[in-house]
Amino acid sequence: MKNKVWQCKIMGILLVIVSIIPNKALASSGNIEINCSTDLSIINDGLEDIPISNLVSSESVFKYFDDVTWIQRDGIWSLSISPKNFVRMSFSNDILIKSWNELKENFSNDLQWSQYKDNEDILFEQYKCHFFKAKIKNRWNIEPFRESIDRLCN
Repeated sequence: MKNKVWQCKIMGILLVIVSIIPNKALASSGNIEINCSTDLSIINDGLEDIPISNLVSSESVFKYFDDVTWIQRDGIWSLSISPKNFVRMSFSNDILIKSWNELKENFSNDLQWSQYKDNEDILFEQYKCHFFKAKIKNRWNIEPFRESIDRLCN
């Protein structure tokens, strides 16, 4: 049903465009009839009064990440990162820095990060280690409390 609704909407838009832009080939092809009134009359998903900005999921707000969230592992806060595929595939220092800056802009004011501001260089080293050496990990977890990193990036 949703496909038919979208087809009707698209056809309606196309008809408006065709009626605005003269086109001899289309004009000579005859009448076009679209029977969409019954389908369109029952559309009511309850989202009409919600601003579009509220409908955007948190995953879509990041340029470099599908999802980023704070988690606790053994009582220790960790920023759990799911990078977008192009970030996983990249070895570019430019992408490294831009993606890191996106994390900093969005999470460095969180208590889990800000209470360890002195460890931010180590946090970046953890991120860089994941970026270059642990791309295949499902999620990249960086831990602000760390004062050094090991060969497994934490």
